[in-house]
This record gives sequence, structure tokens and C-alpha cells, in this order.
Amino acid sequence: MTDRNAPKYAIGTNNYELGKELGKALKSQLPNGGNIIIQSGRSDSPNLNLRIMGLRSALSEKEYESPPGKRLKGENGWTESSNPLYNFDSFSTALEDLKNVLYSHKERGINAVVSVAGWAQFSEGYREVVEPYRQEIQNKEIVIIFADTADKQLMYLKDGLAHTNVGQNPFEMGKQAIMTLYKLANKKSVKEIQYIPMTYCNPQNYQTCTKK
Repeated sequence: MTDRNAPKYAIGTNNYELGKELGKALKSQLPNGGNIIIQSGRSDSPNLNLRIMGLRSALSEKEYESPPGKRLKGENGWTESSNPLYNFDSFSTALEDLKNVLYSHKERGINAVVSVAGWAQFSEGYREVVEPYRQEIQNKEIVIIFADTADKQLMYLKDGLAHTNVGQNPFEMGKQAIMTLYKLANKKSVKEIQYIPMTYCNPQNYQTCTKK
């Protein structure tokens, strides 16, 4: 039988802090604020809502009572052009949403797109959709920031098709999981919650940012 009172252990990413790091990355690109679009997967996802709350907290410098926080309406110069665009974990939907934002960003006065996971960049058509806006991206007329740091995403940084990626560190998660099991087997104390440091990638460090 399972002991319901036995301690439970968690090893992974602090989703709220990941969102805050996305916000910090955006502020480094647009220090005077701007009008942004947030991309997310589902409105009922606890993890993704924590990321959105962290992003909003970093930009507004406010603490919210519960995720996903409140839509930005001018705090510290930041506004959200709409509610988050939800793709229901469909890469193609995320890419189509991004395509529409890029096509209309000047008309709508949108300065940045922040995706709290990598959906559109995992779609095979990302390069073709974003390539026509390369110069505008380089000029920071439109800033593109994504969570996740998969190899294909790093190539988009290399080619100037995004500004920043903030990712999880699955290698370190696996390593710490094995070490935790070893400690438990040998009756050593371990933390019940272990947050793993994130990876931070940009066009300058894309070759080394995820190295073990």
C-alpha cells in the first residue's frame, strides 16, 4: 500500500521565475516599455499561467494574488494588445497566430511577442513566416522572445529570427533526480522541492548557452 503521508519530492523549473526571466529579457530589449502580445497554450494550464504571471510581474513590478495575474494596461509603460493568444498546444495554430501578429504589428502598434513555450518555433514553417521581418527584428521594431531552448530554436537566434530564448534544463533535472534517489536510498536528507537553474540564450551566446 502507498503511504499517503510519505514526503513527496519535486525537481524541475520554477515556472513563475521562468516567466519573470522572460519579462526581464523583454525589458532589456525595450527598456521604455511597449505594447505586447502573449502566446500561451491553454487558459487552464497551472504551469503556463504561472509563467504569464511571472512575465506580468516583471513588467509591472507588481505582485498578483493568483495566476495568471492581470492584463497589463500601462503599468511601467507596458500594455497587452489583447488577451493571451491560446493555441491549445497546436504548433500550427501558434504559428498562424504569430504570422497574423507580424503581418499587422505596425498597424496595431505591437512592439513585441512573448511566447511562454516554444510552440511556433517548433513548427516547421517558423523560418518562412518570420524571415520577411528579419530587418524589423534586427531594428527592434518587433521583438520576439520565446521560452524553451531546443537546438532548432538556437538556430533562429543565430539567424536573427528571434531575440532571446529562456529555457529549462532537462539534463540537470535528470542528474538531480538520480542524485536525489541515491540520497534517499542511503537515508540522506534531501530537499522536497528542487528548482533547476534555467538556460539563457541570445544571438551572441547561442553556441554555448545550453552546454552541460
